[in-house]
Amino acid sequence: VSQEVYVDTGARQLPWTSSSLSRVLYFGRDADAPTGDDAQIIDDRRKLLLDIATVPQQSKAYVEAVAAQEDLKLADLYSMLEVINSGKGSADATATHDQLLGVAKRVREVLDDPILSGAPTDPELARLDGLANKAIAAGAFKLAFGYRQQEAKRAAAIENRLDSQQAQIDKQQTELNDTRRELAGVYARVAEAAMYTLQPDAEAAAYNRAAKQTALFDPALSLKFRLRAVDALVQRAQQQGGDFLIYPKAVAAYQDMLEQVDRDKDPRLWADIQSKLAWGLMLSAGAREDEKMKHDAVAAASAALSIVTPQTAYADWSRAQYVLVRELRLLDSLEPAQAAAAVFLDGTPRSDTFDWSRGEQEYANDWIEAGRAESQYPPIVTFALGPISYATGTSVAFAKAADAFAQAATACRSTNHELYQQMLEQEAYSRVLEGAAAHDLPTMLAGLAEGREGVTGDYGKGTQLAYPLELFGDELAMVGKAIDSQPMMREALAKFAQVEKIFTETEGESDWAMMRGAEGVLLSTIGEENRDRSSLQAAIQAYSDAIHGDQELNFGGDYRRAIAERAATQSLLDSADGRWQALTP
Repeated sequence: VSQEVYVDTGARQLPWTSSSLSRVLYFGRDADAPTGDDAQIIDDRRKLLLDIATVPQQSKAYVEAVAAQEDLKLADLYSMLEVINSGKGSADATATHDQLLGVAKRVREVLDDPILSGAPTDPELARLDGLANKAIAAGAFKLAFGYRQQEAKRAAAIENRLDSQQAQIDKQQTELNDTRRELAGVYARVAEAAMYTLQPDAEAAAYNRAAKQTALFDPALSLKFRLRAVDALVQRAQQQGGDFLIYPKAVAAYQDMLEQVDRDKDPRLWADIQSKLAWGLMLSAGAREDEKMKHDAVAAASAALSIVTPQTAYADWSRAQYVLVRELRLLDSLEPAQAAAAVFLDGTPRSDTFDWSRGEQEYANDWIEAGRAESQYPPIVTFALGPISYATGTSVAFAKAADAFAQAATACRSTNHELYQQMLEQEAYSRVLEGAAAHDLPTMLAGLAEGREGVTGDYGKGTQLAYPLELFGDELAMVGKAIDSQPMMREALAKFAQVEKIFTETEGESDWAMMRGAEGVLLSTIGEENRDRSSLQAAIQAYSDAIHGDQELNFGGDYRRAIAERAATQSLLDSADGRWQALTP
């Protein structure tokens, strides 16, 4: 009892015992003797307490100090000390103390960070766990270890049963995965068939089903299926038009997939997604006139180009390099855009007539923008917002553009009739700009003649017809303004009216707004020259339509100019009767 008080109070109390009893006394009845495991635990506890009484005072002082330092029970430390001493031939106090301190620190560390300390649910494991805990509480660590070994034996039997069950589950899971992989293959082949039959929605749906089948056991394969599904929808939006909401959704999907790919572990896939992200950002930026998206597109394209080359991944390289050329020009970084276009052309084989022609087209567009940047009226449809006036030397830029369009036309003449005719029309448009910049009317007229010949070709329907007509309308308007030819201006109006039937206010809004702005310029000129109020009123409506359509699309790159021209035309209309009467002889 004295030793029990000593260990339970952490050495703060040690009762002094004085006795002259010569025999054991029982009061009332015989003591109930414990039996079974409880008896063994009590016997070990009593043995420990009796052993504590024989520990030298120096060791007791050390044990008490360690117990206080590590916040451990005295009985536990004495039990560990007994184990340490039982393994030594002769007591070495210093070594013993060091070993005890090391074990105590480890015990404290384990107690401070318990792992899976919950009670077991198996009845036998729960019984053994309870006995082990009792033994530990009594400081009977050897006995506790024995109980834990019995627990381990029971756990091993359960483990063997679980291993057998797990093997069966794993076999079933493997069979399930194999079946899902087969199903994914079926859906992938469905997607391919949909691709061949030009059904992008069905293609995307099939790829998404394949992605779902493989997501649980092959995330990398699932991601590739998802990537193809998004690609199909982007292609549909590009080819069929109208669904501009696809682009931001595609961008979000590409960005999500990019977070799941490690650049260092799979650089090829990472670059593939970056190039497609750049393409999606370019399309989104074009639909929204979003400057940040243009910068993001340049960043994504540059990231892809840090990995791929024309030799290692031509499709990704071509896509990213094209985005770089186009977006740098739209961000007014003309010299970097021209340098990027030169790289694009250098890396594109002439045998790839579409890409090479597209590269020449962008190179030409860079020169057109360079010429406009030096002119008085750079935007594409504001050429007639005043007298044609270009800075000296800009005709060279337009001439280079015309030559590049001619090269592109030559490259695709025998392989892509539609692109060939478009390049011819753009060449003619550039010649008109070249003549206007040089104040060279014969060159303007020659370009207009080429443009007229071009639009007589078979362009097909939809945008295939609209873009050449739009360019030819621009040519007619420029030349008509230059020589003050109302018939040419009216013919330009007729061409713009044709384009507006294709690019409506709800489909192709940016082109529709541009056409309405150009019509406003011509109608205002005709109305003023002919003293025609209806033409001036039509011009005001055209400007209003252009401004409305430009609230997000930035009409002609000069929204404020369009507002100013509408105000000027309204002022002209308000004073028209008085001015015209004053001018009458």
